[in-house]
Amino acid sequence: MPLFFREFYPRHDRPTPAWATERIAGLARQMFGPRFDARRMVVTADEESYRVREEYAAAGERAAGDPHIAHFHALNPVHRRGDELCCLAPLTRENFTPAAWRVIRRSAPAVVGAHAP
Repeated sequence: MPLFFREFYPRHDRPTPAWATERIAGLARQMFGPRFDARRMVVTADEESYRVREEYAAAGERAAGDPHIAHFHALNPVHRRGDELCCLAPLTRENFTPAAWRVIRRSAPAVVGAHAP
């Protein structure tokens, strides 16, 4: 999340505000029903869930010294099983990082064009 967004939740350096927790829970319940674990804020994997490829999982574990990654591992320690931590980020121009804008420009250059910062 910190690669693409300035503001996002949950995050390691500040608590998740109540409005964000409520929005995450509401959307996750609507989208995933009983697979959403509100206590952990995680969608539990089922047999059709995607799994992180081993080489990416191993790279994430090597980078666990990063506070964002360490926090993710603490909140979702069984992510290798396919469980997904529910996160929220405002989709506004101001909230996108330069890395996000690079991806957006590559994905939709005609739409973004000169409108992107």
